[in-house]
Amino acid sequence: NKTLIFNYTVQSGDSSSNLNYVATNSLTLPAGVTIKDTASNDATLTLPATTHNGLISANLFVDGISPTFLNASGSTSPFNDGTLTKTETFPDITLYFNEPVKIIDKVDLNKNIGISTPLGIGDKKINFTANIQNGNLIIDLDETDSDISFPHNQRIYIDILPNTLQDIAGNVLPEIIGVNSYSILLNI
Repeated sequence: NKTLIFNYTVQSGDSSSNLNYVATNSLTLPAGVTIKDTASNDATLTLPATTHNGLISANLFVDGISPTFLNASGSTSPFNDGTLTKTETFPDITLYFNEPVKIIDKVDLNKNIGISTPLGIGDKKINFTANIQNGNLIIDLDETDSDISFPHNQRIYIDILPNTLQDIAGNVLPEIIGVNSYSILLNI
């Protein structure tokens, strides 16, 4: 067998650009350790040029970083603790992320996302529809829901259960709920 296999388990937080080695002499062995073939010949440890090897052309990278909200004004609309103002209707709430997200298989966004208000006159759960567009979460509030028609200037909370959204590499968006809830002031 002429193949030397290295295994590495990607851990949460690991990341890299396109995988490659630094130089043709990057493969070294500890003192006293050798690799020999069946005829007892020492293995050649010189690697191909870094620009002409199978690793660079494979376009491999490590992505162990979970997606996060972009909360700055002008990114997510409205930003966390920002104000959503109703003119004739409420505009959609767009939650942008640091990278595109998608729905985890078989997840119903309308069941895994909750929108509520502490001041509602009904069940305090606001009806909405949600979907992913261009890697971002778009929320359309049901303006006929009695919980957002009264009182004026009320806060709503957007909760996202764990195992709802993930990035392209499969890293799951952490739970956004309770203290970490995404909060918006509705200006009616």
